[in-house]
Amino acid sequence: MPDLVRTQVRIFCGVGEPTHIASVEEASTCRYVVHFRSALHCTHPAFEGEIKKDATVPVKCEPLDSDGSPLPASLKTAPPAPPLGIGTAANGVAQGEGAGLGDAVATARALEEAAATGARERLAAFRLSPREIAFSVGQCFLHRRYIYRGAILGVDAKCEQSEAWMASMHVGKLQFGRDQPFYHVLPDVRDRPGGLVAYVAQELLLLDTPAEPTQHPLASSVFEAFDAARGRFIPKSGAGQVAAIARASMAEADTGVQAEGGEL
Repeated sequence: MPDLVRTQVRIFCGVGEPTHIASVEEASTCRYVVHFRSALHCTHPAFEGEIKKDATVPVKCEPLDSDGSPLPASLKTAPPAPPLGIGTAANGVAQGEGAGLGDAVATARALEEAAATGARERLAAFRLSPREIAFSVGQCFLHRRYIYRGAILGVDAKCEQSEAWMASMHVGKLQFGRDQPFYHVLPDVRDRPGGLVAYVAQELLLLDTPAEPTQHPLASSVFEAFDAARGRFIPKSGAGQVAAIARASMAEADTGVQAEGGEL
């Protein structure tokens, strides 16, 4: 005589959820487990543990400007004051009782516009003068193409690598080619393992102001400390010598990342 089909129903508290069957599992042949969730059960003492499990967990987000770049540390910790007129009748925001929500919305819009304006100014400056050096030793960045973190070790006013290297790295396909600043950088080993020193075109870098330092075996040799408030490293007095050593080793080895192809 064949076994009968048996079903086990498990009931869960679903805070804020409609009453529904969450899933049906076949535990074994002719044995099923039905997960049933409903907010109606949450008031029962037997489901107190489930309510605790469903507690909201806060998520810390990193503010970005309209260009996708992290905001400078000054904007993260001390947002600019709202422009004059926010919360006034002239700007169409209600006064007196009930004006709080309107003020909050207007302030949020003002902060968004301030961040966007800063991004536009940085982009405009770069577009008007692509040969101008935009980053300094110790600043942190994000690579636009390969999305890895890193820190600036040194800078050349233009690409100083060999013609063979530039051909293999497709430098001619860059928007500003070889006649733009190129940076010796320390890629974060959490994103690019191996402790490499890379050579990257300025147009591929985005300024970053992280709360924690870039991790690289050369960092302690080149930088005095990490300034968390500014999101950048403080270079040692002899950092130029280290950068020169890195430049010489890269020129000799044609960089340790050439095998990846198109690395800039």
